[in-house]
Amino acid sequence: MLHAGPVEFTLGAEGQGTWVRQTIRRVDAEQAGRIYGIKEPPRWGLIWGLGPYASVTYPLAERLLLGMEGAAGLALAPRHDGTAELRPSGQLHVSVRWAL
Repeated sequence: MLHAGPVEFTLGAEGQGTWVRQTIRRVDAEQAGRIYGIKEPPRWGLIWGLGPYASVTYPLAERLLLGMEGAAGLALAPRHDGTAELRPSGQLHVSVRWAL
């Protein structure tokens, strides 16, 4: 964590796990089930990620803070066939926070 006047800079590493569920809804689902005897099952999986992040926090008032955080890394995403592939990921957050 670095301070430059009222601005605070933070660098770090982030790990995350996300549970995802996918359900496909087709317009012709009833007809496909009746004719072909198939129904699309829901799928679920876990996405694991790891990478560096950086944040900047600036005080707008004594207890009101403006924050911006960015992260980049790699995520292991599940595929429909049961395998998983490594994909690049990125996120950007902008927030206004009230310090207690």
